[in-house]
Amino acid sequence: RVAPYRLALRYDRRVAARYLRFSGPIMLTIAGTIVIAQGQILMIKLHDGLAAAGFITLAVTLTRYIDRADQIVTATIYPAICAIQGQRRALAEMYLKSNRATLLWVLPYAVGVVLFAPDLVHFVLGASWEPAVVLLQGLAIVGAITQLGFNWFSFFRAHGETRPPAVEAVAGAVAFLALAPAGLLLDGFDGFVLGRIAAALVPLCVRGVFVRRLLPDVRYRQIVAPT
Repeated sequence: RVAPYRLALRYDRRVAARYLRFSGPIMLTIAGTIVIAQGQILMIKLHDGLAAAGFITLAVTLTRYIDRADQIVTATIYPAICAIQGQRRALAEMYLKSNRATLLWVLPYAVGVVLFAPDLVHFVLGASWEPAVVLLQGLAIVGAITQLGFNWFSFFRAHGETRPPAVEAVAGAVAFLALAPAGLLLDGFDGFVLGRIAAALVPLCVRGVFVRRLLPDVRYRQIVAPT
């Protein structure tokens, strides 16, 4: 009541446009992720029924923990990325080391799911969950592929660029819609898994192109190669 400034909504077209340029691609990225996450459950349910939806939901639930390490690492280093933006050598070193640290969790978890999914179903869940084995193994492989250099978006976002991750998300969603349903129709769960793996390689290629523009000396093999 005593403030000299009256409360009011003040629309600034230039400010709104700046927010939209930054936030719009982020919303598009989220939309692409939702298309894949919900689309795979819906298509399998429509193709094989409610029980099959349970199989894919189990696979998604267990393999979603593949990205937990990356979420922690990315949130931790983001302020540092913002502080050194424009310093390519420092950014490249942080990109490589942070992704190597993430793979210390990603690879063992993904390999563990692939190797022990049959035992999990046989000894814990029961024979009725047998069809979920290939989905568990396939989505674990997809998760490992997706996590290769996954925190790249934070490096672009720190530079005020949100369009490249949106391009990757759209490419991934289009590849998913083109390959996963076709694989499911042609060869059931096995075909679906092959389609998902192939679709995961498309955004990985898009990611590589954009990362090379920001960090010209960085390559995927540097992330996985022993030091």
